[in-house]
Amino acid sequence: MNATDGSPTTPNCTSSDDADVGGRSTIGACAPSVVFGDAEQIVAEAYLTVVLAASVLCNIVVVWAINTTLKKRRLFRPNLFIIGHVAVTDLATAVICLPLVQAATAVGRWPFSASACAASAALNTLLVTASVLCILAVSVKRYFLIVRPHQYKPLVTKRRCVIAVVEMWSVSVALAIVQVVVLDNWAFYPGCAMCFMDWQTRAAPKLAFNIAHFVLCLLLPLGLLLIADILVVRPLVATTRTRCACRRSTAPTAKRPTTAASSATISTFRRGIRRR
Repeated sequence: MNATDGSPTTPNCTSSDDADVGGRSTIGACAPSVVFGDAEQIVAEAYLTVVLAASVLCNIVVVWAINTTLKKRRLFRPNLFIIGHVAVTDLATAVICLPLVQAATAVGRWPFSASACAASAALNTLLVTASVLCILAVSVKRYFLIVRPHQYKPLVTKRRCVIAVVEMWSVSVALAIVQVVVLDNWAFYPGCAMCFMDWQTRAAPKLAFNIAHFVLCLLLPLGLLLIADILVVRPLVATTRTRCACRRSTAPTAKRPTTAASSATISTFRRGIRRR
């Protein structure tokens, strides 16, 4: 396979045993190289450094602001609670996963062991799944707050929010364990300089897992998020239009401004009438 398109490649190993284990190419001493030119490598390193620094700084600020707000008001805020978990997930991605990608980009290949690549693939799956589910939870909470405010307080409670967050993390951890430990479903992508689930596998269990994960944990949540946002925007737009119409109907009729020329014309016309 060609490494420039981001697909996993078969490494150049000294023995056939190293090149294939269980029908999948291995990582480690015979890892495929990351294909980057000198200029591309400099740009990639600079980009990853900026993204890493910005992500760490911004998410730390978000977590600090949420923590400060909750301490001052001493009230449970479901939106802040869930957004805090989104920030923690993004912070973990920046601190754990991005440095590995940066190291692989700098060295030109995967510089760590096969176990490290498998662990990195599991962490990527875990954090991506948890982030998507947390964002979906924020969207659902906003839907009940705006569209169904009478059901918001009975449904969105502290206990249910904590249970929802625990379930989201539990599902994400379970999927990562099944992917790497049970199915051994991971591969190194030289074009992206990262380890993730093997999307080009032909094994039936791995392929079924990939499709199920994509549909149930990515495609379906994003579709529900889009539907919830549309349902939130529609009443807001209708309310805005109603308010604008009310303001127009109750606004006083403004007098038409008269210019100096029109005033002179009117005065001349009145003088002519008086003379007659």
